[in-house]
Amino acid sequence: MLKLIAYLFEFRLFVASFLMLIWAVMLAIKHTNLKRWWFRLIPLACVTIFLGSIIYHPVVIASPKTGVVVHPGDSIPVTIELHPAFLSALFPFVGVDLPKCWSCATAPAGVMTHGTLTGSPYRFTIELPKSLPSGVLVTSATAGMAGSRHPAIRSAFIELVVKPK
Repeated sequence: MLKLIAYLFEFRLFVASFLMLIWAVMLAIKHTNLKRWWFRLIPLACVTIFLGSIIYHPVVIASPKTGVVVHPGDSIPVTIELHPAFLSALFPFVGVDLPKCWSCATAPAGVMTHGTLTGSPYRFTIELPKSLPSGVLVTSATAGMAGSRHPAIRSAFIELVVKPK
């Protein structure tokens, strides 16, 4: 049952899109369920799912805050929290994602992350190489299930400002 809830949470936008498609098809064929109260709530439920996915971030980078100035060669401690706490059971694989540097042409070379999965709050360390150029390093936190190819949930991005010492 827990795995089913995790899959529904992970693929909630696909489920909402599928419900909207069913609703549109039933409207087009003038199905007999059109007058039922539960059928009229499908669009409201789908809009709630869509807006909730945009507004609510269950994965939060508690520290560092966005805009923190870091230097090449630094080790940056990162704390990630899952809210509500039961998401730790649904999505046991939490990580730090460094997609790219806003001011770099490619992903930053040599930047590594490591940490331990001991439960929320999760603690990671980002190791910056001494050769990292100045710029803005963007990072986010992700959480997912075992064997999943993509993360189920992602935090809001934070920016780390890289400046030489």
